[in-house]
Amino acid sequence: MARTPNRQRVKATKAGPRAKLAGGAAGPGAGAGAGARGRAKPSNIQQKAMNDAELRANAQTILSMIHESRPKTTTSAYGPKQEEFEQFCQRKQYCDGAKVTEEKLLLFLLEEVAGRPLKVRSRKAASDTPQDETRLA
Repeated sequence: MARTPNRQRVKATKAGPRAKLAGGAAGPGAGAGAGARGRAKPSNIQQKAMNDAELRANAQTILSMIHESRPKTTTSAYGPKQEEFEQFCQRKQYCDGAKVTEEKLLLFLLEEVAGRPLKVRSRKAASDTPQDETRLA
């Protein structure tokens, strides 16, 4: 199928043909980067920064809501385990601190958790098995 050329012409104005295509209008506040009300539009970098800040603030709000609604027993049970992970990260001197990543968590489990005896005897362990011989792995 042959393509027909677009026959509509854009009238040339003082601002040039591009101003008409971009939706701009000649007048005060008009020009490069002007918005509908004459305000300057944020650049892509500024817009990304504003969006990122909004997303981070939203994430913090949601996390705060989750933590506030968490039962006290859960909070008290998680505390020592989180502290243990933070101490592990300090010993390893990670540049991002105690930020949890999959790789750090797996190394922590392998080096710190998997080989130690269970704190409470397993129901499935034989009754003659000593407590210090029960392991997670």
